[in-house]
Amino acid sequence: MKMISKLQPYVFLIIITTFFVTVTAQINLALHGIVAQETTFKDAAGISYNANLAVEGHANNNWADGCSSTADNQTTAWWRLFLPKLAYITNVKFYLRSDEPERMNDFRLYFSNDTVYAKSERCYRDTKNQAYRNLNQSIDCDLSPTKNVYFFNRNTLIELCYIEVYGKVLKQYFLESDG
Repeated sequence: MKMISKLQPYVFLIIITTFFVTVTAQINLALHGIVAQETTFKDAAGISYNANLAVEGHANNNWADGCSSTADNQTTAWWRLFLPKLAYITNVKFYLRSDEPERMNDFRLYFSNDTVYAKSERCYRDTKNQAYRNLNQSIDCDLSPTKNVYFFNRNTLIELCYIEVYGKVLKQYFLESDG
């Protein structure tokens, strides 16, 4: 106790700040990026299931509420979130279509600063058909800073009812709206 009382106030402050890390809130980056998908499914009634439905829709698994979907009978399928600047992605949460979740079995989640076909880092691969068993997934990733988040599937579809991508931007570049 005598040692603490002899420390200068600024030294004590430095010691305290060394032990406490400032926590910065992570934001849902999906709300601030641009989304796209390789193709878009259009049903018999002419309704398009575009990529925006995954970020603008309801946070549920109900196809009738609007989910994004690539067209069927394609050799590959991808859905992408493009961020305007580099960000550390820490977690990706998403909701799969409840009536046909097996279509997302064996999907892959990539981070890239280019296309999914170019240099990219795989965050996750659904090797055990978890899509069928788990409609709401939360995947933690700790990879290099990225500008693109891709869902990729070979010989099937990408169907996302809702997605949240959490992380921290390297520089503040999102302007919050005034309400």
